[in-house]
Amino acid sequence: MKFAVFGYETNNLGDDIQSLAAALHASAVDRVVLRDAIGATEIDEPHGLILNSWMSRGPDLRPPPPNFAPITFGFCLGNDDILEHGWLDYLRAHQPIGCRDQYTVGALEAHGVAAFWTGCLTLFIGRRIERPAKPREGVLFVDVAKAAEGRVIPEELCRRAERISTYPPPAIIGDQIERYAMASRLLARVSSAELVVTRRLHIALPCISLGTPVVILAEARYGKARRRYQGFEEILPITFLDDVERLSEEQFADLATHKPIIPAALETHYASLLERLTKIDRLSAAVEPLEGPSSIERRAPNPDRAARPRDVVLSCGSLCHRARVTNWSDRQIRAEAPRFLGADRFDMTLALA
Repeated sequence: MKFAVFGYETNNLGDDIQSLAAALHASAVDRVVLRDAIGATEIDEPHGLILNSWMSRGPDLRPPPPNFAPITFGFCLGNDDILEHGWLDYLRAHQPIGCRDQYTVGALEAHGVAAFWTGCLTLFIGRRIERPAKPREGVLFVDVAKAAEGRVIPEELCRRAERISTYPPPAIIGDQIERYAMASRLLARVSSAELVVTRRLHIALPCISLGTPVVILAEARYGKARRRYQGFEEILPITFLDDVERLSEEQFADLATHKPIIPAALETHYASLLERLTKIDRLSAAVEPLEGPSSIERRAPNPDRAARPRDVVLSCGSLCHRARVTNWSDRQIRAEAPRFLGADRFDMTLALA
């Protein structure tokens, strides 16, 4: 069976980190499909698709069409309205549903859908990545509230912190290769940090998987945070800024030295996922190096010996990127694009624009 992963046009690269986690488990990725247009996406052949994502945003709230074979690991009921747009029957047809958070488990069970907690695939992404053997360095603040600095986070850490974000620049919102590449750089950076402070679930979970100490300072007003973190309290050192006025240095140090342990039940569900991917011939044993060349190259015959200047694009379903030409002859075109984790697994076609 062929295999698909999600693409996005959102303002959060945490979405793309979830797709990279899926791609890094696959021996091949045949298609990228827009998560928020999945109900309108028609394909000719069956494709396996891990629903490890917040479902669903955008105007089309329908579930995937029949040719997508869903693997429900990390399913998140991001929008309760989808249950009124065909999702209830869809989920009942594919139950039991592996859910990202305990809120989703409870919500589905309340509607008569069998469900269980798997956590998110990003909690295991470090098992598919080779981290460079070098000392950890630096403190990272990833989308941390400015009001937390000095009040909740010790001044000494604030003075030496590097501040980065999961918000993509507007220019790359619709360019999936650029998004995957920036998400890959985020993963590389957090993998080498001595400490990460963040409110982002899909920074915190990869940190655990990569062995990076992490402190979560969540804010209830962002993206239904309390329900998205429900269940992860037993794993992550989570503090909701809405609940505390101040933390002492000792209290913060306790959070920073917390040693997360993935529950045995989640390990069992992850092992079951690997077995399922093996059965559809889509589990890869390859481990991806975090550090590598900055670009990927693709080649294609020059159709009709077309003359330059012509634009070329890399495509894979909804993935479409204007590539940089590195060589052009009357027989062959070579072009490059930014490297991202798992890029060699993607069936990307190079063609004239």
